[in-house]
Amino acid sequence: MVKLLIIIVGVVAVFWIAKLALRISFNLAAARSPYTLKRDQEQDTVEDADWFGKTGLDDATERELPRYLRRELGEYLDEPGCLTAADLRYLGIHTDARGSAHFWSMPARHNEQSFAYAQLDDNGEVVCLGWGDWQPAG
Repeated sequence: MVKLLIIIVGVVAVFWIAKLALRISFNLAAARSPYTLKRDQEQDTVEDADWFGKTGLDDATERELPRYLRRELGEYLDEPGCLTAADLRYLGIHTDARGSAHFWSMPARHNEQSFAYAQLDDNGEVVCLGWGDWQPAG
């Protein structure tokens, strides 16, 4: 009889712990910030651009570049006038004293021309993404 009571108490305890865990996980999901929700939505959006598949970079890196730039610019894909992958114009790989990088021209903002880049190491692997006034030589 005592064993049966212990088993019943154990089952009830497991049930309530599971219920509490579910409630906490749902509350955490509901409490996610608008920023996180928008960035997650953006991560799930598949953009299209004529330069995708033509740079020699892997698909994940190509698709991350416009997302990275929007994060840097404080923009969201669902905002009018935000930067999109199609706004970028691929310029190829260029090398100067700073090293080699894939370059894209970005639309001018505030009458200022900027370039996006994927900097490469000596093995041709992407080290980092960036943007600014580093531009292709020539």
